[in-house]
Amino acid sequence: MAILDLSGVKVMLGIADDASDDQISALLDPVTGLVERLSGRAWSSASRTERHQGGVQAIPLRVYPVTAVATVTDKLTGSAVASTGYEVEAATGLLYRLPYGSWWDGFAPSPVFTTDGGGSASFARWEIAYTGGPSAAPGDVRVAFAEIIAAALTSQGGMQSEKDGDYSYTRAPTADGVPPSAAAVLARYAGGALF
Repeated sequence: MAILDLSGVKVMLGIADDASDDQISALLDPVTGLVERLSGRAWSSASRTERHQGGVQAIPLRVYPVTAVATVTDKLTGSAVASTGYEVEAATGLLYRLPYGSWWDGFAPSPVFTTDGGGSASFARWEIAYTGGPSAAPGDVRVAFAEIIAAALTSQGGMQSEKDGDYSYTRAPTADGVPPSAAAVLARYAGGALF
């Protein structure tokens, strides 16, 4: 799912006509992928499945906030962990294993998301199916998304500067076609910022 839809991009960029609709529509998914890569975050809620090694008290799910955990499966034994055997901290995406019932019943969890017990150290024993991600990207990420699309729409095929008599113009350098202001916003989230 794109960070903004066609109408959202047009509103942010102040575009009233339909002349660039096809070009904007074609950019929505690729720019969403670029923004997610540069920020290190997914910006929409979706069903996801991940594999983790274990050996920890809490497994950090990659996309948060987490709205639901569908299953936790031990791939070594093929058995599912009962829903009373784990608890998720929704805001941070930390999935805790609960050997004694609820986390809040006075017992501290122990590291029972165990590793494979002697096999390959890289075996991802635990498979977690869950729904995670924000319902919408924060405002600054939506603005950065629109800025990247605007830069793509106005791209001059790599032209960085022009000069005519006393007039000259030099465009700020970009990485991956990303304006510096958008890159700065996305870099803040890449450091693990929560919203």
